Amino acid sequence: MSEVEFDLPAPDSERNSKIGRAVVPMRSMKRIINALDDMYRLYGTRHQGQICAIVGPTHTGKSIARETFMKQKAKQLGGYVENIDRDKEIISEVANISFVTVVEGYQITHPVICIQILDNPTFNALADNTLRALLRGKPPNWDNGGDLASLLQEQLTGRKTRLVIYDDVQEIGKIRGGNKNAAVTMLKALCKVAKVEVAAIGIEGTLEVLTSGKEISELVCKRVIIRPLPEPNWEADDKGEFVTFLTNLRKVLPFHEQSPIDEQPIAQPLWEYSQGVIGTVKALLQSATDFAIQNDRPCVDRDVMRLALYEDQSVYGENNPFYVKGDKWDF
Repeated sequence: MSEVEFDLPAPDSERNSKIGRAVVPMRSMKRIINALDDMYRLYGTRHQGQICAIVGPTHTGKSIARETFMKQKAKQLGGYVENIDRDKEIISEVANISFVTVVEGYQITHPVICIQILDNPTFNALADNTLRALLRGKPPNWDNGGDLASLLQEQLTGRKTRLVIYDDVQEIGKIRGGNKNAAVTMLKALCKVAKVEVAAIGIEGTLEVLTSGKEISELVCKRVIIRPLPEPNWEADDKGEFVTFLTNLRKVLPFHEQSPIDEQPIAQPLWEYSQGVIGTVKALLQSATDFAIQNDRPCVDRDVMRLALYEDQSVYGENNPFYVKGDKWDF
């Protein structure tokens, strides 16, 4: 992946936003992208669709990997990615829709669609937004006399959809009573009737949804479990993926002077603070970068990390992992 280059000076907000938008290659990200690509590639090779479960704590890069996969697939197919925000007046149970769009002559196809699930994802809500994704945001016509499975099969076939991705699948597990079973039936219908591949992405609780019955459990052909990055091993030549992640992230920090964030005095306390959760790392580094910019610091060093954590989270004294005895707390 090419390094991001900066032409300084730039507006503070623009300089700082590079960190939040940075896509840093990691093994976990590659595993997710490869799994999604496998599901896409295997479409039509089996007598019915299958489900790939992608599970990990929040802020561990699942959504970034999914977005990257969709962008790469769109580029490969000569298309582009579109996003439709949910229409709160028409449906409130399901969140945003995104899809890969490819124009083939006079036909618009969506080989990949993604539906983000919010709380209370009822059967009708999931069905409505899946169809809405295929109809480019338009509300589906439920008065054609056909059943749900037939409607889905018709639209998925017409749009040449191969892979349907649901994000935040753990929300299905929060439903009480029969609605939960109905929502799971929706996933089964996509595989068994519409015969498309399904990716179910979520945090803790996702696997419970996908193993809640024999039929749905048998459809899960692949599991990708994502965990926070392990603690660095400073005694080894290869310090570990956490340090590699920081080295790559360092390249997008908007300073002429190199920020030593991948060296032990910063990297070790940063791991202790974040426990290897990359979203937590990026959030703190974004705060530290803003602090450095506002206070005319030449880079993000240990002192900047200490003061940024103090200013943003009021973590003071020995509770601050970047604190060293003798440090002063004035800016």
